[in-house]
Amino acid sequence: MQVAHHWHADHLIREERCPLCHERSSTHLFIRQDGLPLEECTACRFVYLGVRPDESALHQYYAEHYFTGSFTNSTYSYYFDYAEAVIDLNYCPRLQRLEPFIAQWQGKKVLEIGCAAGATLELLRRKGALVRGIEISAEAVAIARDHYHLDVSCVPFEFFFLANQSYDVIMLFDVLEHLPEPGKTLDRLVDALVPGGFLAVTVPNFSCFDQLGAAWSGVQTYWEHLHYFRPDVLLATLQQRGCILTEIYSFTAAGQQADKGVVQMITEARRVYFQNLLDKFPHLHHFKRFFRSLKFRLTGPPALPRSPDLSGMDMFCLVQKKEDEQS
Repeated sequence: MQVAHHWHADHLIREERCPLCHERSSTHLFIRQDGLPLEECTACRFVYLGVRPDESALHQYYAEHYFTGSFTNSTYSYYFDYAEAVIDLNYCPRLQRLEPFIAQWQGKKVLEIGCAAGATLELLRRKGALVRGIEISAEAVAIARDHYHLDVSCVPFEFFFLANQSYDVIMLFDVLEHLPEPGKTLDRLVDALVPGGFLAVTVPNFSCFDQLGAAWSGVQTYWEHLHYFRPDVLLATLQQRGCILTEIYSFTAAGQQADKGVVQMITEARRVYFQNLLDKFPHLHHFKRFFRSLKFRLTGPPALPRSPDLSGMDMFCLVQKKEDEQS
């Protein structure tokens, strides 16, 4: 279990209203290990932190080493290596989820919120898309700009200028749960879509808490998560904003299983051992990427996990802005 991050009391604020529908009434559900309470809105059933870190605390949390292990968050410590791997393999699960619906990327204007090191945007640019990204981590933005030469703004989303811009596709992969005002965020993003444009969202699936309670990893890790969506709540709030459902399902990614037993401990120990070896002998990275690429070419891309009954740990939702909606 991940050790809870310590939020300084001076940087905690109380949510007086639901961040999604602005209802004042809520029901208390749970207290996380970091001491912050989960509340459920009595009007829309959205779940949010009744007391949350303020924007300055969040910006500091993400600012420098979010992906490489500071603040006790080691969840994404090998993310950049993964980003390089998907470029090497020309494979990205996120795009595989989209391409049945958006097969032609040539000339499409694409915006990704929380684009990290830019791997997904780079793959889309190779397909002819006109891409742009937003990322709060300066460390990630440096890679996106210097390594991939992408147009990525290093700014919190609430400060990003969207007026007089329109996009064919906007993507938020594991981002919406991090943003302080999800309702306003979705309003701005739908406004920025062209009529018929697509909005792709992935978020943790709070239905797992309904099934597992405190055993769900979603409330025992990821202390920067401010909000929690159930499938029906996510879909309803998107439909209220003039969007039509294209696809929604849940999935459980590798390493996310609820059973965190001996097998997972051995797997983690093996990963740490090889990571230490790679840190000691950096040239071995080339061999690792070669064998990874060879395996991919021999076996093909791995099958995407999918739970049609919406019981998986995470949700994928793709909606389309109504054609008669004005930008």
